[in-house]
Amino acid sequence: MNRKDVPPLVASRAALLFAALAAMRGLHAAEPGDASELARRIVETAGVRGGLVVHLGCGDGKLTAALRANEAFIVHGLDADVTAPRRHIESLGLYGPVSVEKWADSRLPYVDNLVNLVVSDSLGKLPMNEIVRVLAPNGVAIIGGNKTVKPRPKEIDEWTHYLHGPVNNAVAEDTVVGPPRHFQWIGSPDYLRHHDHMSGLSAMVSAKGRLFYIMDLGPRWSVQMPPQWMLLARDAFNGTILWQRPIEKWHPHLWGLKHGPAQIMRRLVAAGDTVYVTLGYGEPVTALDAATGKTLRIFAGTEGTEELLLADGVLYVLVHPEGDVYRTVPRDSVEAIRSATRTWNWDEKPRRILAIEAAAAKTRWSHTAAVAPGTLGAAGGRVCFHDGEKVVCLDARDGGRAWTSKPVPRWKPLHVMFSPTLIVRRDVVLFAGGEKFDPQRGGNDTMTALSAETGEVLWTAPHPASGYASAEDLFVINDLVWCGVTSSPRD
Repeated sequence: MNRKDVPPLVASRAALLFAALAAMRGLHAAEPGDASELARRIVETAGVRGGLVVHLGCGDGKLTAALRANEAFIVHGLDADVTAPRRHIESLGLYGPVSVEKWADSRLPYVDNLVNLVVSDSLGKLPMNEIVRVLAPNGVAIIGGNKTVKPRPKEIDEWTHYLHGPVNNAVAEDTVVGPPRHFQWIGSPDYLRHHDHMSGLSAMVSAKGRLFYIMDLGPRWSVQMPPQWMLLARDAFNGTILWQRPIEKWHPHLWGLKHGPAQIMRRLVAAGDTVYVTLGYGEPVTALDAATGKTLRIFAGTEGTEELLLADGVLYVLVHPEGDVYRTVPRDSVEAIRSATRTWNWDEKPRRILAIEAAAAKTRWSHTAAVAPGTLGAAGGRVCFHDGEKVVCLDARDGGRAWTSKPVPRWKPLHVMFSPTLIVRRDVVLFAGGEKFDPQRGGNDTMTALSAETGEVLWTAPHPASGYASAEDLFVINDLVWCGVTSSPRD
């Protein structure tokens, strides 16, 4: 297939110095200095900042090795003769993150949508549509000086918050995803640290083809060894680790099985090329470069953040004025921590909701109120939450109170394993508070729909027992409210 026969692609003739270098010397026989400069220009022109690079036709391996611009890249070379490139890569001590494989075929040895960058001076008999097949969305091919970009389908959604987005409706709008038919990639570790304690995976979100998650990488052979909490970034299409940042202080990892805390997943948000996170309990919100993990800015006054949302360029941050509310958890023994686990409830103390312009780090307004865990949501110029008794709606422009509903029930006392669910959906606010919640069997209780304009109750309906030591199930799909009986093995 000719490149002109690939209409979905964005192709352009790159005015690159490396094209001239290729014409004069050939990509196969570059000197080490030339190879490094050539690789730098290729990566710079491609605009790829990490992931999987495939080099077709490795020659002496110098360019293959140089294409590993930094530790965020893995390079895989393909050639009919791998003796020379392997020798060179091994001489540099790079074999592993850079490798070559013997190949002479018309089909590339990769699953669809895997590779971030393909480099070659010519395709030979390899059809261009085969290059397109293996490129990940937004992946780039540099072939003989021509740059081709595989566009990202608009039908692929992102999962930027714990419950998909700031509205708290955990339903993707992705129409590409379907029943799994094969592995795309397998990462490490193979398993978490222990079944009978807090999960070693605290949060996960995705944006712009990258995954971000917080995980305990401490020793698997004993959960009583100190934790090693880490924020990691991977390429979503091939699993390459792009960067990682240590988290010195997180929730006690010996916290009891299936006892939350339910809020812990709400401290990580990703949008475009920026990640927003608290790099520790009691720590402020930090903005990181999504490609490198480098700190872009720290938001002053957000120490003690428990939850954060991003809507329309504004961060909504829920701050506990006392900082780390779990600082008093006894840590002298496993049993002491387990005892705290069984009795730790939401303290119902007032928090501060801060509205901060994400780009300028400028605080628009602050509002003080009790906010039930997991109920902060934002959409359509509104910021809503449950204050422990009623649903409250604030004007997103200035933080003024738009309305307060009549009392809407929730589970009391509210153990931190559980959180109610509040969804802000265009002209409706939905709430399920689990007022009859049983940690083992859920609860047959109610769900309520409120007018987003006035706070008036539109309807109340039964909510079946759902969840096991978890939040209430509540989803909106095509303007229908969904929940299910999921707390019994027979369901």
